[in-house]
Amino acid sequence: DSDIKTIKPSWVFSLLDPLVTKRFDYTTPVYSRGCYDGNVTNNFAYPLTYAIFGVELQQPIGGEFGLNKHLYKYLLKRPIDKAILGFGIDIFMTYHAIGGGFKICEVYLGKKKHKPGFPTLMDKFLQFSQSAITVNRIYKDRLNKVKPIKKYKNIQIFKTKKRPDEKLVSIQLKRFARDFKKNLSEYTKYLGEGLTDKIAQVIIINQKPTLSATLWIEALSKFLKGCYKKKFNIKLIPKMCCLIAPIFYWRVISFWEEIKYLDPIEIDKKIRNQAKSLRKKLNYK
Repeated sequence: DSDIKTIKPSWVFSLLDPLVTKRFDYTTPVYSRGCYDGNVTNNFAYPLTYAIFGVELQQPIGGEFGLNKHLYKYLLKRPIDKAILGFGIDIFMTYHAIGGGFKICEVYLGKKKHKPGFPTLMDKFLQFSQSAITVNRIYKDRLNKVKPIKKYKNIQIFKTKKRPDEKLVSIQLKRFARDFKKNLSEYTKYLGEGLTDKIAQVIIINQKPTLSATLWIEALSKFLKGCYKKKFNIKLIPKMCCLIAPIFYWRVISFWEEIKYLDPIEIDKKIRNQAKSLRKKLNYK
């Protein structure tokens, strides 16, 4: 990332050393991070990575990576699009590394501080999600090459007292409620009437951030199953991600409410449970 305030020379060594001395192909970061950070990771990228590939990678979209010539030559031959060249580049590299059977190692980099990312959360999510779905469509039915990842302990989470801008959160919740209401017929088409009604009860009727992990994972899995059908037109992926986005945003803020009084171990458990639920919903064992 270009706006890091805590980067140290040791980061470069940590990312490169396993490539040189232990013959890994790809190194991914692990950070100590606040409980209100990593919103796309906690609620989308981490669960999706585990659901499809069956590996627990703590930061599939971390921002700092190491890779060797074998992997970058492989990446240069993969198809790319506009989303991948934006925020989607992280997940593009990570999913090709996993799906392509490359050796991956997590490395600990300590605390990471950078410019607050919450104001651009939805721009990031739309590009991350488009890139992720596009790439994992390639590998989801041919996972025989996937190798175990050398993990670094557990997710490093710490409690923080201050949440992101409450005024912005309120404005965004209302905006995405309007978007959801405007597209009710589309949601009914892709999610079914029953699930759409349950989500509408939270977003439109109650108007409070109480969207459960159960509803979120159910909705996400249905959208993904639609995108993974053999005859699905991949040109519709941006549209599907735009439909997922309002539900994702409500889940993020609802997650904050759920973890308000939890300790880091309990928060970690909630994140992992979302991943396990999504894998089960997508019928991966």
